[in-house]
Amino acid sequence: MVAHGIPLNTLKDCLMFLEWLHNGNGRQRLEEVCRNLYSRINNYFTPTFLPEHNVKEGLRPFLSAVSKFYGRLCYDPKPGTYNSVKEKQIADALLECIPKFLAAIYYLEYCVNPTFKTLGGGWWEKNWTGWEEDRPYFWTYPKYGGDLQKYLRAQIGGEYGGLIPGGFGENEVKYNPNVLHRGYPQGAQMAPDLANILSKGNYNFFRSVFVTSVIGNSASRKENTANTLALVRTFCDIVGGESRDEGGTLKKKLEEGHGLIKIPRSICWQDLKTHCAELRKKLGKLFNDDKRFDFTGQSTAIKDLQQEELAKETAKWLRENVTKVRGHLNKIKEYTTGDFGDYYTKNLFPYGFTFRDRFKIQPSDVPNLAKDLSGVINALREGTNGDLDRLVEILNGTYQGVCKVPEPPPAKVPEAPPPGTEGSPNQGKKSEGAQNQGKKVEGPPHQNNGQSGDTSPPSSGGKSVVPASSPGKDGAPGKPGPTGSAAPSSSSTPGSSSKQAVVTSPQDSVASPVPPPPPATPSPAGPPGTPGKSGATGQDLPTGDAPSQKPDAAQGPVLTLPTSVSTSSSAPPGGGGAVQGADVGGGQNGSQPGTQLVTQPTSKDTDQNPSSVTTTAVATASGGGGSG
Repeated sequence: MVAHGIPLNTLKDCLMFLEWLHNGNGRQRLEEVCRNLYSRINNYFTPTFLPEHNVKEGLRPFLSAVSKFYGRLCYDPKPGTYNSVKEKQIADALLECIPKFLAAIYYLEYCVNPTFKTLGGGWWEKNWTGWEEDRPYFWTYPKYGGDLQKYLRAQIGGEYGGLIPGGFGENEVKYNPNVLHRGYPQGAQMAPDLANILSKGNYNFFRSVFVTSVIGNSASRKENTANTLALVRTFCDIVGGESRDEGGTLKKKLEEGHGLIKIPRSICWQDLKTHCAELRKKLGKLFNDDKRFDFTGQSTAIKDLQQEELAKETAKWLRENVTKVRGHLNKIKEYTTGDFGDYYTKNLFPYGFTFRDRFKIQPSDVPNLAKDLSGVINALREGTNGDLDRLVEILNGTYQGVCKVPEPPPAKVPEAPPPGTEGSPNQGKKSEGAQNQGKKVEGPPHQNNGQSGDTSPPSSGGKSVVPASSPGKDGAPGKPGPTGSAAPSSSSTPGSSSKQAVVTSPQDSVASPVPPPPPATPSPAGPPGTPGKSGATGQDLPTGDAPSQKPDAAQGPVLTLPTSVSTSSSAPPGGGGAVQGADVGGGQNGSQPGTQLVTQPTSKDTDQNPSSVTTTAVATASGGGGSG
């Protein structure tokens, strides 16, 4: 709102401005001022309730009551002087003046009317109006102005919780020893005239809670706080009276009010209606229940409102100003104990609250009255979860309660592969070319592994033992023996199809040593073998050359048996040919007779266990080892 340039900082300033409109040069401007306000509010009230002349007719009784009080209070009730002000500036000044002026008048009535004593007021009833502290007096009666004169002479309102102070100068307030002087001898005589100013008998559109809050843009002025809450109550009455499912056109109007906020979400009508019902109940505890509170402005029955338009503007205003309103509520202290007069002076009247049914309250109801005020205020002002903030969240569409769309289920995370998945080492799967994975590796046919070394049966953990090869030496020439059929070699090359029986366990990754087998009876010597070739690798190749082992092929751990121990054999002498397993009986030169252990599977290639493997002793031909 553009600054109107009219001072309204004290009670005296407001009285001079209102007197200017009633009896001063502003009287000729009153018609155009009321027309200006009418043009700004006629969309929110029904035509029958708000014809243009009603704006002026509602303001005149108020100005008349104020002028009467001003004339009795001061020696010289002169109007103010305001040059070059336009009708909109005057209307805006009225919308600012009336709430703060009424808050001060309600407070003054509370202090001078003895019927408020049960609520902590009424103690200024016998203060002499206009009696200055330095005024001389005669005889023996100690007349004094007391707190009444102190307030009227105050220039700042800090002592009164932020209410506008009196602002009068010395000897400006009339002193009247009796009623014949047409003034107020004592404070109690003011009460009837103050009640006329505060009367809500005639509807004054400048006093409307919607007009003072939204049109008057009073969010930053704390004296309009109670009027704002009364406006929220009216808004909730409109929402509660909407019977169409999903809010009909009212809901669409409220969503239009997003304006500059530009939130592309719709209002959850069920949430709004439920929350408004709860808000209405709490605000009713303040304003509707007997022996409770009131506000300085005037509310309007919803039948006299253009409900959708007024609700739309109210929602828009709340979205933009809820933080300021909550800031005022945060300053209202919670009543604990102490003087009611001091508590209400600082926490009730400065925020535009007043009392309802003040003449009927009982002393026993007073403590609960103060607690009701602070209790409702606490519920309204809580951040994020407070009633006002939640209302705005619903209006913005950022809060979705019953209308919340269920979130899509999270994407399925692949489960960990179970034991036996291909490609994982040490899981008992068959994989060509992989080493130390418990696979049976097939070797090429006709390959005789003549490596010298010791072997032992599989451990209890199922870990296979693979003998390491050692470089051979030239063996002693022997007699040629009969040629036997070559068995598959225990060595292999990557990519070959030969298989080796190996038992693994997923739980054991390291072979456990086992005790050596018991001694066996020596096997009979076979016929002499063929002379070994110089530089051979210890393999007997009947035809062609067998592929050599990859130099980078990893070798398994080796368990060596004592060379003096040999295993029994049922094979005929010289009939072994090339066999699987290590040469147990022979030394490095391979010239001693001995046997080999052959591990034979009794089940399929994969997922073997130790119980599925048997070990058979096979005798080699004497001297068939060649070079070691």
